[in-house]
Amino acid sequence: MAKKKQLTPAAAFRAVVRAALDHYHEPDWLVANSPLAEAYFLGDRLAADPTDDEARGQALRALLRDAWAHLWPGALPVDRAALWAAADEARRREGNSGAAYAFLLLELRFFRAYYPPTLYPIQTTDIPVFLSVSTTRFFVHLDEAIDRLADLVLHLAQPTLRPERPRPPPALVGPPLKVPEGSVPGGGASDRPYSTMRLRLYSCASAHACWRAFSNSAACMSGVMEASTSALIASIFR
Repeated sequence: MAKKKQLTPAAAFRAVVRAALDHYHEPDWLVANSPLAEAYFLGDRLAADPTDDEARGQALRALLRDAWAHLWPGALPVDRAALWAAADEARRREGNSGAAYAFLLLELRFFRAYYPPTLYPIQTTDIPVFLSVSTTRFFVHLDEAIDRLADLVLHLAQPTLRPERPRPPPALVGPPLKVPEGSVPGGGASDRPYSTMRLRLYSCASAHACWRAFSNSAACMSGVMEASTSALIASIFR
């Protein structure tokens, strides 16, 4: 049986950003499902009541747009024709690895600020044809663009600078899970239930700026901030 690949904090955070992009045009979904829509993560971007769901959804959308805009090298294109011309020129110089191309990919797949949803390319499967790349390469390039965007989202939000802690989840999912004997550094905590460990993760959440995401069959995301590996282990089993 193939060994299941462990999800790293960086990959988990990227998955949360990807889920938010997939539902960028659905602020209600963002508020209900994305940990990025929490007041802790949005910080000063929530000028109004942080419990206002509509404000949180719109603030997250604005954060994603700002991160996307920061990808573009220089002043933003004034219209669709300018975007295409500049991105095409950048691709001639840099290939399909530059920031301008990443900006264009995210525009075509998610934001649709220059290309309305009713304008070709309409379907995701149309985009590789529109860009003259293979479907396989398109998804590789898209993953790279999302990685760039996730880094910028984290840079702009800077959640580790907040003095307060994230709001804990309303309930812990799943039954308590015993930690196998001998698996705990230093010993003495091998019978600590998983639910307690999850709470300890929350207690040290502000130590690092990556979200740990959990998904179910409905692909709903919830998460907590993770510390680096060594600090996280020390915090859990202290």
